[in-house]
Amino acid sequence: MSTTTCPVCNQTTVVPFCQHCGFEIHFLPTTISAEVRAYEEKRIKKYKEMLAKKDTEPKEDANPSVPFPSELTQTDKCPVCEAEMIPEQTFCEHCGWVRTLYPKVAPPAIVEMEKQRVEMMRKAYQQRQNDRQQHADDTKKLNEEIEHQKQLVEAEQKKNKQLVEDNEKKEKQLKDDNDKLFDDLYTTKGQLDEAQKALSAAQSDRDAAIKDRDQAQQKLQTEKTEHDKTKQVVQDEKRQLDEARRQLREEENAHAKTKRELEALRKTAPTHTPSPTQTTPLNRGEKKGDVVFSANGNTVKLPLYEGPNDFTAPEGIDCGVDGVLFCVEINGVEVRIFDACGQTRRANGHEIGPKGKSVYPADVFAVGKVKITFELRDVDLDAILGNI
Repeated sequence: MSTTTCPVCNQTTVVPFCQHCGFEIHFLPTTISAEVRAYEEKRIKKYKEMLAKKDTEPKEDANPSVPFPSELTQTDKCPVCEAEMIPEQTFCEHCGWVRTLYPKVAPPAIVEMEKQRVEMMRKAYQQRQNDRQQHADDTKKLNEEIEHQKQLVEAEQKKNKQLVEDNEKKEKQLKDDNDKLFDDLYTTKGQLDEAQKALSAAQSDRDAAIKDRDQAQQKLQTEKTEHDKTKQVVQDEKRQLDEARRQLREEENAHAKTKRELEALRKTAPTHTPSPTQTTPLNRGEKKGDVVFSANGNTVKLPLYEGPNDFTAPEGIDCGVDGVLFCVEINGVEVRIFDACGQTRRANGHEIGPKGKSVYPADVFAVGKVKITFELRDVDLDAILGNI
């Protein structure tokens, strides 16, 4: 049998129990946990305290005999975890409790120590069970959390996969859109260049149009000015025409009156043949002036009398017309001329007309190239103008 030193009484003894103090000696491995070391130290301390207490108690009997509880000598269950055990087992395979077989009669300290050892082993076992249950619960929760996180990871992976696929689709779509945009941009640039050329051409046309417009406006302004002048002239001529019409009406009225008087005189006057070189009045009355014929530097004056006066071309004046050229009637203050040959005109070339024309100072008439003027010295111009 192997020998060792007892940690309680420090005497050499054989294992597993000290022959001097009865302490159970455990052979532990070199490396143990802190809990086992503390338990072993506490067991040694308690055994020493029990021995010291025993030494101080009075000794009634040198060899006390205390019956050992039968449940400590042999049992079919582990006193710690209540696992099934057979008599031949020296330790519990479930919790590791070491069965110690004591004699039927053992010291009270050994009995007490064995009770404390079982109680401590139960507490330690219960704590391990609680820790194991807590560990199992924690492990279950952790596994549940891991499963939850795994599901989240799978969901995120699925989501990421979908995002990757969507991103690839978007990148492809973006690339296609960029390619199309580039093509459209290139086309638009070409169109823009064409539009710029068209704009430049349109600008040139616009500048030319503005220049033409300015010129047209300037021309229009000039034409407007001329139009205003022409309009003024037309208005003046209209006023003159209205005045001439008024005078014409008066002359027509006077001519009708004079014609009636002339017809009456002609009915009572003797028949005569006019001289080609002088005036032959139907009724010689008071002289009212002269009629001046001018042609080719020659000038001939013929007298003009009150009443009707027929004039032919005077001697020395060739107008190319034979017979009476025109007739002048003087009736008081009114002097009128009538065309007799169809060629007597006013100075502006206008015809005299069948109703005749009133004669005023400085009036000029013509027959062919012959100029005809009147010198009405004895005509009361104020009276004539007053009747207009």
